[in-house]
Amino acid sequence: MSTHTHTTHTHSTHASWTTDSTGSQGDGGFPAPPAPLAALLSQSLIPQQKFKVPKETWLRRLGDIPEAADALETLPGWINRDDAVEAVRTQWPDSVTAAFVSAMVWAYGPRAGYAPYRVLRVLTASKAPAGKILNGRVVSALERSVETALTDGAVEGFSYLNDCTHKVRSHQREHADMLVGVDCGRIYGLGPSFFTKWLHVATLAFHPDDRALPRKTTRRPTAFAPTHPPAPQWDNQAVAWLGDVARTVDQTIFDQMKRPDLTGTDADSPHGFWSGGEAAHRSQSSSAFRDSTGWSPTTPEGDLLRLRVARTDHYARYVDLLTQWGEPHGVNASQVADRIYRLIRKDGESRSRVA
Repeated sequence: MSTHTHTTHTHSTHASWTTDSTGSQGDGGFPAPPAPLAALLSQSLIPQQKFKVPKETWLRRLGDIPEAADALETLPGWINRDDAVEAVRTQWPDSVTAAFVSAMVWAYGPRAGYAPYRVLRVLTASKAPAGKILNGRVVSALERSVETALTDGAVEGFSYLNDCTHKVRSHQREHADMLVGVDCGRIYGLGPSFFTKWLHVATLAFHPDDRALPRKTTRRPTAFAPTHPPAPQWDNQAVAWLGDVARTVDQTIFDQMKRPDLTGTDADSPHGFWSGGEAAHRSQSSSAFRDSTGWSPTTPEGDLLRLRVARTDHYARYVDLLTQWGEPHGVNASQVADRIYRLIRKDGESRSRVA
């Protein structure tokens, strides 16, 4: 495995949210998890349902890239997330390309559609990938992103693939993959919704003792020992789910402000963020929670859960949120994310009471 020196990208962005408008610190000022998630946090999560891999569709696009074709040929006919992790574990570090393709087959799911074409654009770093060869810079960046996430944490891995110190001019767009920035790992066509799935699957491959993985697995893909837990995946589905939770938090807080018997009582607040004079001050505006146009004010507590996929500082907040939610139950941020996606997709095995 190659070694690199990585420059921290997140200091300036991360600092922007660690102290929110309520005066609470980012590692201890989040609302409690909603009841459905809290119920899942206290129990083991059974495996995800398997889906049939549309291999022919993938091979039509990626068959001319030998490592990608080999990865597709060796994948089982039916897979779930743990099968993708096992494939990455087997392929790393001999073929980062094969590992990435295996992860993307899982990430895009059973209805491939344009997925193989999109992955081909990523691997060739080309808007018109037909006939193009594998781009070496892309492979290096994919490898380094995983190393960074394992040694410096999920947020640094995200930052490496998301943040750039240079701008690409419009007339240079077709050559964006060749421009060299400072510790810039951005890859043409690979956005946060899918590079976090890459980081998620690949970092899980280095954690054989993670309870989400098959118990028969006892080895890492190399002797390399990670110093950080696996990276949680995220995308617009998770952001939308958290947005729904944020609205519930807002409504709960405003409803409590209207109840004089709860005003000023820390112990009776489910979130523990307001009391006394602050509650009285907020209650002055609570009567206008929703006007005739449907607009409603928000609360600082709810705003902590309003995130954007492409923001590195928001991914950092997401990781801290999941870490806080998981700590009382002995589960890490990645495992909390697993449970959020189970609630979103209801994709547990058919015997699961959750599904």
